[in-house]
Amino acid sequence: MLTYGYDNDNLTDTVNAAADKWTSAFNATSGFDSLQVYVNYGHGTEGLSALYSDRKLPRLLALKKEWDPEGLFVFNNPLPIQ
Repeated sequence: MLTYGYDNDNLTDTVNAAADKWTSAFNATSGFDSLQVYVNYGHGTEGLSALYSDRKLPRLLALKKEWDPEGLFVFNNPLPIQ
């Protein structure tokens, strides 16, 4: 997990660009065919497949639609309501 501490809001774009660069570099040497991120460490730019996996995502989306149609249960990197 990479974390960046800074107190200057003008650095946000620069810090996010650095995070994207390092995410790409780590992914290139990870041994996986595609980006995979532990959901609690996701930045939010990785996409749902990287956070939840293509294999599990359809089932998770169906469960979300059935059990939380109003979207009450959201936290970091929530599933969208469909």
